[in-house]
Amino acid sequence: MTSLRFLLSALVFALALPLALQAAEYDAASFQSVANDSQEFQLLQAFHTADRRAINHLGLIAQQDERGYRVLAVLDGFPAQQAGLRRGDLLLRIDGEPYHPVRSLNPQTPANPSPPPTREVELEYERNGNIMTAAIFPSHGNLFDAFRTATLASAQQFSNGNKLIGYLKLWSLDRSSDGVNSFNRLLDSLSHCDGLILDVRDSYGFINADHLDRFFSSRNSFFALEGQNTDLWQSRQTPPLSLREYGRAMVVIQNGGTRGGMELFAYQLAKLQRVTSVGENTAGKAGQVSYNSADNSLTYHPKPEILVDGQPLEASGVVVEVHVPYPADESLAVDPQLDAALLALMNII
Repeated sequence: MTSLRFLLSALVFALALPLALQAAEYDAASFQSVANDSQEFQLLQAFHTADRRAINHLGLIAQQDERGYRVLAVLDGFPAQQAGLRRGDLLLRIDGEPYHPVRSLNPQTPANPSPPPTREVELEYERNGNIMTAAIFPSHGNLFDAFRTATLASAQQFSNGNKLIGYLKLWSLDRSSDGVNSFNRLLDSLSHCDGLILDVRDSYGFINADHLDRFFSSRNSFFALEGQNTDLWQSRQTPPLSLREYGRAMVVIQNGGTRGGMELFAYQLAKLQRVTSVGENTAGKAGQVSYNSADNSLTYHPKPEILVDGQPLEASGVVVEVHVPYPADESLAVDPQLDAALLALMNII
């Protein structure tokens, strides 16, 4: 009976908000140590420590499957995008050797990665059954800076009928003064558009009230967060910024790679009537990351006790309004979630 009451209350809550936290079973065993030769380790290490280690990389996010590594996303302006790689491509080999997102380009130990590259590498990949190759000069740097740079490179605008549409891929947000100022400058550059698509798929980063102030006239409607995790949200907030509210219609694209503070960002924006969310449910990552420099180990600590407006985020995620799948087991020439976002935006404006 208790379980039934919980499910009913979760259903009522989900219907009460345009974007809700999805009730889900929490499995602590799925979150623990992160292998230090993985791309995930390099990402979290760069975001959560002051020692942001530079590595050689192609500017993509990949996930291992039984045949190799499948591309999940490519960073704007980085070598993978410039070479034409896209979601669903299966990465097979670099210079004839099996592809690995870290070891292939950093043959030394993860604690002492290789120096910057001096030549192009030949990447062999499979796209929908066809073997293809690309000559790519790898990038060198830490993934925190890479995500910030990709965000700056993502801003664009295009016409659709008689409307001007702005698009911004928020790979990352950070709470530094420079990070908040950069975010506001990006919004300013698209403020003349009739509507805006904010893409937070596969994003990671840290937000605070400064990022949300731009879209709300006050902080009265901000979510209530129970439990402490400064990786998600800072309990002490600065006074509201004196900025003009961005009041245009928006669509937020999210997916299972949207994590941590970026989930709160998507959740809060969806409280606005002029905002629609498109894509898939978010990851449900409310936990904290700890790094031990002595043995170069990194661990994710789940936080099931953290509640957002009274509901858990950990292992539950944020429910999307308009569910649009985007499978990674094939490489599509179009982005179905982006197409759906554009259609949803045109219906609002």
